[in-house]
Amino acid sequence: IRGGVGRFVGRTPLMAGAFPSLEGYTAQSFERDGEVPVGASARVVYSIAEALRPASARVWNVEYDQKMGESLSFKVNHLERDGWHELVVEPRGDGTERTIDLTSSGHSTYRETEATIRYRRPDVADVTATYVYSRARADLNAFDTSFGTVRDPIIRPGQFGPTTTDVPHRVVLLAAWPVRGWSLSPLLEVRSGFPFSQRDGAQKFVGARNEAGRFPTFVSLDLNILRTVTIRGRHARLGLRSNHLLGNFTPRDIQANVEAAEFGRLYNSIPRRLQFTVEVMP
Repeated sequence: IRGGVGRFVGRTPLMAGAFPSLEGYTAQSFERDGEVPVGASARVVYSIAEALRPASARVWNVEYDQKMGESLSFKVNHLERDGWHELVVEPRGDGTERTIDLTSSGHSTYRETEATIRYRRPDVADVTATYVYSRARADLNAFDTSFGTVRDPIIRPGQFGPTTTDVPHRVVLLAAWPVRGWSLSPLLEVRSGFPFSQRDGAQKFVGARNEAGRFPTFVSLDLNILRTVTIRGRHARLGLRSNHLLGNFTPRDIQANVEAAEFGRLYNSIPRRLQFTVEVMP
């Protein structure tokens, strides 16, 4: 039995301090033809609404490990994380003068319970099966998602709810065994689909964010095949790597506009990839 607890304090990014210096913009709505304006335009500027505090988090876990014989072992682990003072942005005002306020009032929680069983016999097989139940909730107007590498052009009022990477159930099977000089390593993952939000034609959220449904259950199989050979006195490792070997439909995007003709359509599946490798060993 083992466990631990920690308190962690993050660094405030330089981008946060420069937030009020970002160039503002003018927002204007139009009719569906894109030419006739609707209402008056609004000037939008950026501001820091309060003194920012460094983000902090408390993380703890407890784990139980049990060995059952020479080849079998079992593990159960529970982990919890609570974060405070995380940077979030919030739109303010509804007239001709509006602001996007930056605050450190964000909060997030993460809960995870993992159960793993492993069978290991040298030169025979090494098989690990893991099930993870998790729950991720956070303030959804996080600063890094709206003003990170890819900026979100439309910022709506914040909500607290499931994150876009919330996965309640995940099963992972990992194995490795030798077969006539070859080493086979398959990896099978089956998990819940990510949640998504619905929007209308004006890009306003319809219903609670990230609670409109989930992508289909994700199923993917990867396979690595390796063999070590000797060529002119030099050892080399030959390999075949396959990602998403099954080639089944695993969409990553959805048409979530409730006014679109193809509303609900899933697309952008993960492609199957095959890669041959040759590694010369020193």
